[in-house]
Amino acid sequence: MASFWYVSDGEVEAFSEQEVDWKNSALVIAPSPEDALIKVMQYNQGIIDRVELIYNGRAVVAIV
Repeated sequence: MASFWYVSDGEVEAFSEQEVDWKNSALVIAPSPEDALIKVMQYNQGIIDRVELIYNGRAVVAIV
């Protein structure tokens, strides 16, 4: 099952509505923290993109 992860400067923690700036931090949906880091690397290489979705009743942008 996938979870929401907050990735900031290579550190991964569970997302709890932290502010994402897309320069040093990202919101990622992935099954594990390791997969979240891989997705951030793929995003930075232009392999995958981010999408807008609803989280706790508000729109957020995440890498999926």
